Amino acid sequence: MTKDDANRVQRPSPDPRGPAPDPAAVGAVENQGRVEWVSEVSPPTRQETLSGFLAGACLMGIILFAAQSYSKPRSPEPKESFIGKTSVAFDPGLFDYGTVRQAEVVQHDFRLVNRSTNGARIVAMQASCSCTLVPEGLLGKVIKPSEKLLFPLTFNTGSRYGSQESWVEVALVSKGARYVARAILRGEIKEDFLIMPSAVDFGMLRPGQRASRSVILRPKAVTKLDVKVVEQAHGPFDVSVREQEGDGSTCRNCEVSITFQASKCTSRETISDTINLTTSSKRVPVVSIPVSARIAPDIEISPEVVVLPASGLSGESRFTLLTTQRSRVTQVAVKTAEGSNEIEVLGAEEGNLKKWAFSHSFRVANRALVAAQEIDVAVELQQGTDRTEARCVPVQLKRLTER
Repeated sequence: MTKDDANRVQRPSPDPRGPAPDPAAVGAVENQGRVEWVSEVSPPTRQETLSGFLAGACLMGIILFAAQSYSKPRSPEPKESFIGKTSVAFDPGLFDYGTVRQAEVVQHDFRLVNRSTNGARIVAMQASCSCTLVPEGLLGKVIKPSEKLLFPLTFNTGSRYGSQESWVEVALVSKGARYVARAILRGEIKEDFLIMPSAVDFGMLRPGQRASRSVILRPKAVTKLDVKVVEQAHGPFDVSVREQEGDGSTCRNCEVSITFQASKCTSRETISDTINLTTSSKRVPVVSIPVSARIAPDIEISPEVVVLPASGLSGESRFTLLTTQRSRVTQVAVKTAEGSNEIEVLGAEEGNLKKWAFSHSFRVANRALVAAQEIDVAVELQQGTDRTEARCVPVQLKRLTER
């Protein structure tokens, strides 16, 4: 090996990977006229280098974001929930008044507490019924933080009985929040007497049909009960009162008998009234019993009146017939100045009119009503298994006048 060759070995060309590490940690290996540096740790691959770069970029982004967030003014605290928080509430929110009698007044003072950090102003109050009275002069009242407001409630038992619950809701507004606080009154009302049922509905009746219903007044807290009818006349309702016989161990009940007579009508009607009774109870001296009934005619046609133009009749008119018994339509005719003439029923509905049913629909051409004064629908009603009744249902015709 010449001197120049030795110099080339001792003076290796700079390694593109950087300066040579410490010889104490790395050994030099001669290989074909050049030196390679071999470390105990293998040099990073391209994938490892890229991963390290991405990790560093993420860390730098986190640091910059934290610095910007710290330099910006802090956002305000989240607003309080509109409903459901207990920051402003009644404490306690429930008062059980136990067992009381009818026509008594229950009073209780609730405490409305403001646990928030801002003042709360009362903007609305609502009671569950007219029997619960809210105090006056509290609307617009401001409750300061950590303060309590005395909130008196009054409940009138009236003629109610059994388990009862009434409540009052108070709406308050504060900075960025709205609160709804509820106070509940609960208890048991011992009645002087029971009313069974408290209202009477006769349902649907036909003209001429008669029906009766009974209302029982049973003594409970009182030992004896006398009942009288305030007014004897209640339209189509007849009212009478009698005392039922007891077995000696219980108080005698009072029975109020109500009878309804359905009058004649051409269309459906609803009749209602109120039966007023006086009692010997000092707590409930007057009792009102609502009564109602509905009357449906044997035959009902709709429409009952048809309005036609003065001239140029065209199109069709549709009719619906309802009956309380099974029926069939035997004829549809028009009444004119010259007499009565049968008219044609349109479509395939004519065959259905001959079948026994409770409802019938049919159509007629308006041109058949040019000279008509009235439409007469002949109907046959079933009366039992072996008897029928013929009826005629009229439909009025009205015409518009030409200007």
